[in-house]
Amino acid sequence: MVSSSKNYLLIALFTATFIWSCSDSNSINEFDDGDYGEVTFTISGDEEGTSSGAAFFDNNTSGNGGDYYYELIFMDGIDGPETFRFTIGRYRGETFSPPTPGTYEIDGRPFNFTAAYEYTSGNFTGTDRYTDQHCEDAFETGGELVIGAVSGTQVSGSFNFTVAGFDDLTDCNLLGFVEISGNFRAVPYENLFIFY
Repeated sequence: MVSSSKNYLLIALFTATFIWSCSDSNSINEFDDGDYGEVTFTISGDEEGTSSGAAFFDNNTSGNGGDYYYELIFMDGIDGPETFRFTIGRYRGETFSPPTPGTYEIDGRPFNFTAAYEYTSGNFTGTDRYTDQHCEDAFETGGELVIGAVSGTQVSGSFNFTVAGFDDLTDCNLLGFVEISGNFRAVPYENLFIFY
C-alpha cells in the first residue's frame, strides 16, 4: 500500500513538473513565435545584394481617423538593428477599396501606388532615401506590384520597382538609383506591436 502511494505521488509529481515546464516554455516562446510575415528581395544600383526581413500591411482605406491609405511595409530590425525599410503604398483623399489580386503600376502618380526605400547603418544617421515621388517627370522610376492572394490576415505577392535618390527635395540633383525586386507574405501591421 505504501509502495502504491509512492508511485501515485511520483506520477503526480512528474505530471506536475511536465505540465509546468511545458506551460513555462510556451509562455517564453510566444514572443519568439510571433508572425512578422516575410520579404526576400534583391537590390541593385547604389546598393547591391540580397536581403530579407519582416512584411506588414496597414489598411485605413475608410479614412477612419483621418488619412486614407493602404501600405505594404518591409523592414528588418525585429531581432537586431534596423538597416532597411521600404514601403509600397496608395494614398487618397477619399474612401477606396483595398487592392484585390492583380497587377498594379507603381509610378508615384496620384491615386496609384508609390514606393520609397530607406537604407541606414542601423541608427538612422546617414540614412539614404529613395523615392518615385520626387522629380518623377525627369527620371524613370516606378515599376509593378503583383498581389497574388489577399485575406484578412495576410497578403502575398511580388514587386519590382526603381526609385531615385536626391540630395535635396528642393531640386532634382540626382544621387542615384536602386532597383528592388522580391516576394512577400505580409501580415497585419498590428502584429509588430502585439509580439515585439
